[in-house]
Amino acid sequence: MISKTTILKARNADLPEYLRAKGHELVREGRQFRVKDISGLVVTGNRWYDHARQQGGNALDFLILAEGAGFKAAVAALMEYGGAQDYAPADSREDRRKAFKPPQKNCDNARVLSYLTGARGISRDVLRPHIESGRVYEASGTHNCVFTGVDHDTGEVRYAFQRSSIAGSGIMFESAGSDKRYSFSMPGKSETLFVYESAIDLFSYLSMLPAGSRRRDSFLSLGGLCDMSLNSFMRKWHRPRVVFCLDSDSVADEAYARLGAKCVSLGCSVYRHAPAYKDWNEQLLKGGRSFPAPPTPWGGPA
Repeated sequence: MISKTTILKARNADLPEYLRAKGHELVREGRQFRVKDISGLVVTGNRWYDHARQQGGNALDFLILAEGAGFKAAVAALMEYGGAQDYAPADSREDRRKAFKPPQKNCDNARVLSYLTGARGISRDVLRPHIESGRVYEASGTHNCVFTGVDHDTGEVRYAFQRSSIAGSGIMFESAGSDKRYSFSMPGKSETLFVYESAIDLFSYLSMLPAGSRRRDSFLSLGGLCDMSLNSFMRKWHRPRVVFCLDSDSVADEAYARLGAKCVSLGCSVYRHAPAYKDWNEQLLKGGRSFPAPPTPWGGPA
């Protein structure tokens, strides 16, 4: 029989160390690591979360749920990666909300504007109102791009996604304590909601739209492929027509099947608008600032 102490040690094993030992490449993004060859997976200490499949837990859960190992085999495999007992358990959502502080603003937004309009090709006219309102800004010290999510009832900032303003850098992460229910969104008055994986893709798409549509329709960044912000948005502003503007890859295909089915169950007309390139920023940069084929209606999970 495996002792409780041994099980606790396995649960608290150092996941980054374990994954590196297995040959995975990890990229630091703030306080967490992104696993480069497993799309959507992030790890911190003994905790992990798969944004694509909406699963997460401790180190022992990872081997059992994500790798399919048996309980005894998983414990045995993790024993040598112990020593993470100091990692605090995941805070409750309320605790995370109380701990959240938006990144401090830089004295200007010069580097962020240069990066977003230059390297990313996003229209200055699209960005201007969000820069002026403070929804998008440059972080002090790091000069990261900050995309904020707010409680639209109170105006309180509840979420911040940061991305490096250095061209070619892969650094991107949610600020500690961010409430994913409030990821970046722009509620409009029409019946249509457009949904994206990231704020960069959202602004890239807007850069190709007529100005009237930018003001009329609703736009939402999921901050990955988790459904928390979509659920929250639809509870507050139900939209009968939802267009998923996700990436063109297998992970996005799986997410569309899952998220689309949920919206269909709510009585929505569901569509997918896929870029001809990997994502909507590449579509903007390489596709001549034009859309590929129009959105296709929901046909059910593949």
